[in-house]
Amino acid sequence: MQEDDTGNRKNTIESLNNALAEGDLDRIMSVLGEMARAYRINRIAYETGLGRESLYKSMRAGASPEFDTVLKVMRPLGLCLQALPASPPILDIPPQSLEFPDRTSNRGEGRLMDEAKVNRDLALIGKQSFVSFFELLADFDLPEGEVAEYIAGELGCTVENALSWRVKPARTLIRAGQGKTALQIISQSRRLPSDITRRAFDLATAMPGR
Repeated sequence: MQEDDTGNRKNTIESLNNALAEGDLDRIMSVLGEMARAYRINRIAYETGLGRESLYKSMRAGASPEFDTVLKVMRPLGLCLQALPASPPILDIPPQSLEFPDRTSNRGEGRLMDEAKVNRDLALIGKQSFVSFFELLADFDLPEGEVAEYIAGELGCTVENALSWRVKPARTLIRAGQGKTALQIISQSRRLPSDITRRAFDLATAMPGR
C-alpha cells in the first residue's frame, strides 16, 4: 500500500509540474485540490490558518486564489515552487481576435451543465495538452498505449501518467461528442498562450456540428 501511495503521489506531482509548465491555472488548482483532499482539508486549514470553506473554494478548477494562498497550501503538502529558465516569449503574435458566439446565450440548463463538466474534465487533462495532441487523441485507430507513449515522451512524464491523466479522459470526452465544445472553451481562455487558443479555434472551426 505504501508503494502504491508513493507511486500515486509521484504521478500527481508530475501532473502538477506539467500544469505549471503549461501555465494552466485551472489544472493546477484542480490537482492541488485533489492533493489537499487526500491530505485532509481540516489538517491544512489548521496548519495554514485558512478557513476550510475558503480552501474548498480556492482549490478547484476555475478558482483564482491569491498567490500567497497557493504557497501556504503547498507547504503542508511537502511542495515548493522553483523558477526555471523558459523559452523566450513569443512577441510577434498579434492580439487574438477569435470569436465564437456567447456559449451562455439562448442555451438550456442542460447545455450549461454539459459545459461545466467539460471544463472539469479539461482541468484534469490540461487544456494545452488537449489542443497540442488533439489529432492523436481523436484518432481512435491509434491504440491508447501508443498515444500515451508519444505524449509521455513529449511531456517528460511516465506512460502511466499520460494514459490515465491525458489519453483516457480525453478520449472519453471526445467519444461523448464534446470535443468541439472543449475546443471552443479553450479558444476563449484568457489564461493560455495565444498560439494555443488560436489552434483550438482552428480545430473547432474545422469540425462539423455546433
